[in-house]
Parts: sequence; C-alpha cells; structure tokens
Amino acid sequence: MPIDDTHPTTTPAAPPALQIRLLIEVEVATTNNPATTTRIAEAVDTAMSGLLGSIPDVRAATVTALGALHLAAPARGVFDLRNQELAVDGSATRLTPRESAVLTYLVKRPNAAVSREELRDAVDDTDGSLGPRAVDVILSRLRAKLPWMPPPLTTVRGIGYRYEPSAQFVVLGDTPAGTALPWTPISPGPAPR
Repeated sequence: MPIDDTHPTTTPAAPPALQIRLLIEVEVATTNNPATTTRIAEAVDTAMSGLLGSIPDVRAATVTALGALHLAAPARGVFDLRNQELAVDGSATRLTPRESAVLTYLVKRPNAAVSREELRDAVDDTDGSLGPRAVDVILSRLRAKLPWMPPPLTTVRGIGYRYEPSAQFVVLGDTPAGTALPWTPISPGPAPR
C-alpha cells in the first residue's frame, strides 16, 4: 500500500506541563553569629534540592529568592526543653528544678489555661511539702527572669496560668505534641554555674 505524502501526519501534542508555585517561609531562631546567615542559606538550598530530587516527574525547576534574607530581631529568651536550660538576652539563666518543671509543663501546653493544682502536680509534690501558694511563688520567680512585655507567662484569673508563645521567647526541643524537632538545637550559651 502506497504512503500518502499529501497529508502530513501530526504528532499528538504533549500534555501541558503543570506548573506549581510553592512559596516557603522559613523562620529560624539561632545565635547572633555572622556565619549563620550563610549556613542557613546553604541549608535551604540543600533542602530544596533534596525535595525536588525526590519527586520523579519533575523535569525542571527554578528556585528564586524573592528578596534578601530577612533577619528578625533576636529572641530575648530561649528555653531548651531537652537540656532544661534558659538563656535570657544571650546569657544562661539558672533555673531551680521546680522552676524548670513548671516552665516545661506550661510551654508544652501553649495557650492553655493550667490550674495551680495541675502545676503543683507537675512539680512532683508527692510528699505535700509545697504550700498552697508555692506555685505562685515559682511563677513570680520565673516572671522576674523573663523581664519583658508582653510576658510569656500570664495569669488566668480564677484558674491558674498560661504560656503565650511569642517571637520574644523561643522554645527549643519537643513540640507540644511531644515529637522531636527535625533539627538539633544550638545551645543558647554556656551552662549556668
């Protein structure tokens, strides 16, 4: 059978490429070290390459920075849950075991009103040695160590206390759900003496 060259054959058109624009904002709490900015940018590049490389159908990708790296004001307080360390304005601040227990209990329940009785139990008052106002004294001492406004530890009238997350107070370690963060936190400074 002869080939008809008068009607050129057309190749079916390829399906249109799906374009996805993904905007990612990364917020990092770290020490005030000039080399950190470069390390953060390199880490983001590596993460994006890994993400794009893990999707088999990606034919090409362009990663564009939408502006210069924005450095926010450093946090005034950093609490490392894993090491039970508090740093305020860059300096390690000593916490008593009871202060550490109360702060840990509150930060693991952000924005939740927690009763004094619940906090007293968190301090492990199994022998009943804590007086009825001991939790108030512990909170007063913690607030004195976190001297900025608005305070991250607030009173809930008639109930107890609440931890209110803010950019001024960063918690490193476990998330409120109790799962580990995907990075290793940088120590907030030298250990308290």
